[in-house]
Amino acid sequence: MPSCYRSGMLCPMERNYEWHRGWRLIRPESGGVASVGGVMVPAAFEIHAFRFDSTGSYVFSAYLGYEVQAGELRLRGIQSTTHEVDEAVGMLRKERSWDEWKQFALMLLFAHEKEQADGTPEEVGAAIRLAHGLPVRRTRTRITDSKLQEVAEVYRLAWEAGEPPTRAVAKYFSKSHSTAARWVGLAREQGFLGKSNGRRGGEAAEQELDGGDK
Repeated sequence: MPSCYRSGMLCPMERNYEWHRGWRLIRPESGGVASVGGVMVPAAFEIHAFRFDSTGSYVFSAYLGYEVQAGELRLRGIQSTTHEVDEAVGMLRKERSWDEWKQFALMLLFAHEKEQADGTPEEVGAAIRLAHGLPVRRTRTRITDSKLQEVAEVYRLAWEAGEPPTRAVAKYFSKSHSTAARWVGLAREQGFLGKSNGRRGGEAAEQELDGGDK
């Protein structure tokens, strides 16, 4: 295994990913896992970024907490033992973009997991390359008007049948309930589905929206 990784630094790949500060993975407390780019990772974990001076004392120390939300790795918080949080954030942000910090976190996580499984230096390097290739942001596909019209039709049919309409949309398109709700909202915004009838959902009749009969 490369000596730079043994000392807590990530440098088995490319020199432009070598950041001359130490790294350490803080093991997650829970056993929960989630998918990022089709690869299962701990649902929440922390990394420790640090730098020593010539005496071995910390001159920089920050803990970056990450968690997986809707298939995307997100930074949930930063704590520092050497600087005010705002100052530490500024130093981190000046060094790399937040997306690059996410990539570092995944690389460190994968290297650590492979090391714990007694992987060879080559296997550790392969794990780091795999992590480096994972998307750190989810690509949102623009939903077309024809798809929104289909969403409106599924929603309307379920409502008329007395079924939970948003749940029906989620099931029909194999999406989460939150995604289905967002699509229903977009269908309303584009005029493919009428305005909601208050908390009841569905579509309010035209006279209800106007406050009386026409």
